[in-house]
Amino acid sequence: MIILELYNNNFANFSGRASRSEYSYYILFKVFLVLVIFLMNGLTNNSLNLFFNLCIFQLVIFVPMQAVTIRRLRDLGMKWNYIFFNFIPFFNFILTTILLITPGQRGENQYGEDPKMEISKVQFD
Repeated sequence: MIILELYNNNFANFSGRASRSEYSYYILFKVFLVLVIFLMNGLTNNSLNLFFNLCIFQLVIFVPMQAVTIRRLRDLGMKWNYIFFNFIPFFNFILTTILLITPGQRGENQYGEDPKMEISKVQFD
C-alpha cells in the first residue's frame, strides 16, 4: 500500500525532495513488476510479447521514475541535470546505486525541506 500512496501523491511531482526510502520503494516496485512480466512471458514463451510488454511498462513508468529521481537528486543537493546519466548504459546503474546508498542533506536546502523532517512532523502531529 505504501507504493500506491507514493504513486498517487507524487506521480509526476518534480518539485521538492525524495528520501532514500521513497526512492527505494520506487526501485523495488519497478524490479517486482519486471519480474512479473518475465514470469508471465515464461508461461507464453513468446519473445515478441515480452518485448512489447516491457516497452509498454517502460512508457508507463517513465514519468514517475524520472520525477522521483529528480527529487532524490535534489535531496542530495545535486542539480537535476544529472538525470541524463540515466540514459547512458552502465552509468544509469552507478547513478541508481549512488542514489540508493547516499544519505540526503540534513535540514532544508535550496530545493525544500528535509523529507525526513516532514515525515516526523506528520507522525507526531
